[in-house]
Amino acid sequence: MIHLRKSFWYFLGLFTVLLMLYLKLQDNGLLRAVALAAALLVFSCIWTLVSLRGIMVDRAIRMNRFQAGSVFEERFEVINHLPLVRIWLEIQDEGSLSYHAGSRVLSWIGPKQRRSFIARTRLFNRGSYILGPTRVISGDPFGLFETSRVLPGQKTILVLPYFKKLNSFAEPAGLLSGGRAQRRRTLEVTPYAAGVREYAPGDPLSRIHWRSTARKGRLMVKEFEQDQFSNVWIFLDGEKNIHFRDRLEQKPSQEDYFWLGRSSRRLELPKDTFEYAVSAAASVAEYYLRAGKSVGLASAGRSNLVINPDRGERHLAKILSDLAFVEAMGDLPLAGLLKGQLPNVPKGSIVVVISPAQREQLFLALAEIYKRNLTPVMISINAASFGAPGRSAPDMKGFYADMNLYQINYGDDFQSILEGRQ
Repeated sequence: MIHLRKSFWYFLGLFTVLLMLYLKLQDNGLLRAVALAAALLVFSCIWTLVSLRGIMVDRAIRMNRFQAGSVFEERFEVINHLPLVRIWLEIQDEGSLSYHAGSRVLSWIGPKQRRSFIARTRLFNRGSYILGPTRVISGDPFGLFETSRVLPGQKTILVLPYFKKLNSFAEPAGLLSGGRAQRRRTLEVTPYAAGVREYAPGDPLSRIHWRSTARKGRLMVKEFEQDQFSNVWIFLDGEKNIHFRDRLEQKPSQEDYFWLGRSSRRLELPKDTFEYAVSAAASVAEYYLRAGKSVGLASAGRSNLVINPDRGERHLAKILSDLAFVEAMGDLPLAGLLKGQLPNVPKGSIVVVISPAQREQLFLALAEIYKRNLTPVMISINAASFGAPGRSAPDMKGFYADMNLYQINYGDDFQSILEGRQ
């Protein structure tokens, strides 16, 4: 479909004046000017009609999972399949990715030629984003007409929460060593051997029990049970009434990443208590999983999220993927979340609670933990420092003396806070 540009109306006015002068004066020079203007209009219209024929745009990415704060690189390749010169093409990205730098104007693409460029975008917000649709715009050399075509988006990227690799974190005394078996089989190697069974395809050779193999005359492998004291449960408060986000916060400015390449500077999290809470939850989960602990996570946001404890890199990827979509839109208070999930938490587990709740709400929540003889680790997000109206910093005096407590304010380097360096 052809669209008329502003310059078309100026040209049409000039054409009308020339035509009226010719009809009045009957001058041959004016007749040639009118004929030339009419021919130019027809030529421009035909050029615009074929300007996008045989044009394809390919968008290529190396991976589809990124961490918030990293620089996302996307390669655009414009392909001219026809033996026609394209004077100019405008590429507009209409995808959902915020602050994307994929819109460009290209000039003079030769017959059957390819043109490519790299778009670098700083990723600020977690979630899933579709790369596209892509709008391709072109027109005639004189700027009278314009046409466009929309190419649907087919690829998606997942932006994981921003997190820091902690060098240290709370390890409540007396809870991380010793314990007894839970009589639950696990694929992980633990200090608790449950018995032997016959070898199955895919079992690691390191688990073969050679004495039983020699006695039975066939390959036998060891089985293990879970260690209850290695469990870590993270409870992320997703109640919508206690979180605060500054809607008037200034949006981050577009930056030129041509010289930055893949550099990833420290990300300034938005003025949002829930984003700080999610980043803290991701950092704590990564720390304990790197230490070989089984980590579970629970949150009551827009929908209830419960991830059972497990170990390994794959489990970390699952936790981060689920945290990329969690939203602070829940109605269940923190105490209700704990009351519903704590019966499934074995004694001796580490319980990490992350919330911007006030003093009274925190006491109710922590009481649920202590009733089950668990020692919590409390990460309090100070909503008052984010500008939440009617909120004050929670008074932590009088809280349980054996509880590990961390308080994070807006703008803090939460890595230093969680490592106990501040």
